[in-house]
This record gives sequence, structure tokens and C-alpha cells, in this order.
Amino acid sequence: MYTRPFLFVFLSGSLVACGTSELPLELRTDQARVKQGGKLYALNCARCHGAQGEGHKQWRFKAADGNFPPPPLNGTGHTWHHSQKWLVAFVENGSPRGTMPAWKGKLSRDQIQSILAWAQAKWPKHAYNTWLEINRNPP
Repeated sequence: MYTRPFLFVFLSGSLVACGTSELPLELRTDQARVKQGGKLYALNCARCHGAQGEGHKQWRFKAADGNFPPPPLNGTGHTWHHSQKWLVAFVENGSPRGTMPAWKGKLSRDQIQSILAWAQAKWPKHAYNTWLEINRNPP
């Protein structure tokens, strides 16, 4: 069952709007972008999220340290429930409830979007199409 994403989310103490944005949406069809994103993902993200974006097996449950483990990014988790703007902001600012570091200043917005394109290329077609609809027609 599909649920709409939250309109606003707190990220590292900041309120971030999650609706439609100027960010490009259909990057997963750009094979050069996806390839670049795969390389960047392998260097920066795979250590925590897994080589193919499979995430930690217990990603839904807090670990002993009180943080949530890295979720899957391959479409089997909740990543596709969030807008492109929210996803970029989350990567830039890190996670207040997990171990995701802030990548702002380490990765450019373009690099982050390439990594997201790589992950989105792994999403099942129905998840990606639902995500596109949400981003084009926010609640």
C-alpha cells in the first residue's frame, strides 16, 4: 500500500519542504549519470548501504546505540516514498535518527543527484512510477 510522503521533515534541526522542486526528476534514464552515480556510490555509500543498495537487514529497528541502521536504497525500503528535494536534503544534511553523515561540502548537489539516479535505476518500475507521480503532483 502506498502512502504519500510527509510535507515537511526535520533534518538536523532544520525544517525541509518535501514537495515539488526545481530538481530534475528523470535522472535514472540518463545512463551516463547512472554510471557516474554508481562510481560515486561505491566510493561514498556502499560501505554502509551495501554494494547494491540492499541496506542493513535490520534497517527498520533501532540498533543497540539507539540509531537506525542504513536502509536499502534499491527500492525495497522507503526511499521512494520521499521527494527528490527531500532525498537531496537528507543526503546533504545527514540523519538525525541514524548514522548517515552530512555530505554537504563533501559531495556536490550534482554528485548527490547522480548517486540518487543510480539508486533509482534499481527501483522496481511501479515504485519509480509512483515516485514520479508524487513528485509531479504533490499532495
